[in-house]
Amino acid sequence: MLAKLIIWGSVFGSLGAIAVMPSSVAWILPKISPVATSALFATIQSPGSKAIAVAEGNLTQSGAKTPYYLGHLDPGNQATNKGFCSWNKASGLSVDDADKKCLSTLQVQSATIEKSLVNSGLDPVVHQLALINGTDVANQSGWAGANFVAKYRESLAKGLKGEKALLAARVESFRNGSGSLDASGLFGICASDGRYRQKLSTWKYGSESWRWNCIALDQGRRVKEITQALHLASK
Repeated sequence: MLAKLIIWGSVFGSLGAIAVMPSSVAWILPKISPVATSALFATIQSPGSKAIAVAEGNLTQSGAKTPYYLGHLDPGNQATNKGFCSWNKASGLSVDDADKKCLSTLQVQSATIEKSLVNSGLDPVVHQLALINGTDVANQSGWAGANFVAKYRESLAKGLKGEKALLAARVESFRNGSGSLDASGLFGICASDGRYRQKLSTWKYGSESWRWNCIALDQGRRVKEITQALHLASK
């Protein structure tokens, strides 16, 4: 599921505004009205579900389906993704079946993230953006999602707030058991696509900073997309 890190062509235009290192991020969170956590992923039309669909590039911010929703090849493993959450290896599934699998899985993942927040002394309603971002990370990579809450707490402990904390937590979640940033599918895209190479030209290929910023290009975009989707849903 790591291949879901890929930044689709339909959203490349938004990357130019991303300041990718936490110390330089200066985003301002729009006003978002929290909803009951149980309502975030109750249906496909729920705010959390739609936010992840937008982050995946399968819905526009207005809620319209993009061509990717109906099926597309995952550049990471060349399998077919379908449905609002880009259910992987879905060539034998209908879009409706993929959507059902998406929803049931997101419900389990979000409940796990919510429990981890509570166990960490963090109110899931107050930290609702963290709950949804953590679920989105889990949708991309199960093992990275399992790291998210601990990395989010570390970000807060360092004094990071808002989207700075979310971005740092999301990137750091992709550290494997040896402590290395591990996102091979995305690293391949960052190395081969000229648009990525240009944005990462400041850093030596394969270095820690290069890896961090490669992941941050995608993760920062997803944070912004999720935040905007929830802002629109709360109006």
